[in-house]
Amino acid sequence: MKKFINILFILGFLVSIYLPLIFTDKIGGKISTNENRYLAKFPQIITPNNKLAAGIRSGIENWISDNIGGRGRLYSLKTKIDVFLFNLSPVVNVLFGKDGWIYLMYDGNIKRVQNLITPNFEQIEILKKKLEEITNYFQKKDIYFFSVVMPYKTDIYPEYLPNSILQVGERSFIEVFYQEFTNNSNFTLRVPLKELEEEKKKRYVYSKAYDSSHWNNYGAFIGYTVIINEAQSQIPEIMYYGLDDFYITEFIRETYQAGRIYTTEIDYDFTLKQERTAAKNQNFFNEFFDNTNYISKDPWRSYQYYENTNNYLPRAIIVGDSYIWMFMLENIAESFSELVFIHFNDIEYLNVLIDMILPDLVIFSGLDVAAALAYEPPRLN
Repeated sequence: MKKFINILFILGFLVSIYLPLIFTDKIGGKISTNENRYLAKFPQIITPNNKLAAGIRSGIENWISDNIGGRGRLYSLKTKIDVFLFNLSPVVNVLFGKDGWIYLMYDGNIKRVQNLITPNFEQIEILKKKLEEITNYFQKKDIYFFSVVMPYKTDIYPEYLPNSILQVGERSFIEVFYQEFTNNSNFTLRVPLKELEEEKKKRYVYSKAYDSSHWNNYGAFIGYTVIINEAQSQIPEIMYYGLDDFYITEFIRETYQAGRIYTTEIDYDFTLKQERTAAKNQNFFNEFFDNTNYISKDPWRSYQYYENTNNYLPRAIIVGDSYIWMFMLENIAESFSELVFIHFNDIEYLNVLIDMILPDLVIFSGLDVAAALAYEPPRLN
């Protein structure tokens, strides 16, 4: 009897080892929706020169690890346990907070949340000097220039962060910007911190979980009003849309984790009541890159160009990030005869675009305008 049990145990052990190998994906390379990546392919064994390929052992190990039979189900089970039992995110750099809130936490952002990363006096003075230089350059060209720094999600909703993340420093990064830059007479920089904090008392202004880093449509509208109000203060003919110009409809967003609803939240759909006069024309940038030696460094290819049927409106260029191009360009474009957007990564194109567009207004806007340090205004004769 004991011998039979030992044989049964050995057979079970061998089956547990070899059965998954039998059902292993022999090719590999499929997309794992659970992990949001491509799985390893079966490695090349023989090169075209009939020699053994390098790294065969590690290649086979990676292929087996990614494609062994039953792995997907086990990974899905592990993900469900992590999410719903331990409140741990299966996505790298994403942190689960309280009450179903989700935050993007890339390298260094936790220190920022703890107020351990703030601009020091020297950095503040360098950026101030640069913004003054840029402002003076554009003033001489009769172009109005200003910056708007948008708060992070963690700046507006720190109360839903896990208790394990403790704030150490006294002032946050965004508070330093608000206090040190917004009342400077030599340049204009706005931080819509108070506006967003006030609106958050009434409704969500950032995405709770559907988007781990951005504001929602209502928060984006607050950012839009800050940008347009500042532009209108210097160019009165700029047209501005208020809340009454939109049909605003509440709807529910659902966030799924591990194949189940993790949480829900309210967002707002903004539909302009009147017909739009501005339209996107991507042929502009197709021709721009064809006719220049520039190669975009923007991995999202977020550059956009809008033309308005009203040719008498001012022209503008915005240098920014996803807080702008993902949420508000369509509305901003209604205020200008031409509107060009480029990402901060492509700021080296700015001077060429200025010569082409001849803008009345240049705006730097996003989570951080430190990219201004990379901009070199041409010398004026």
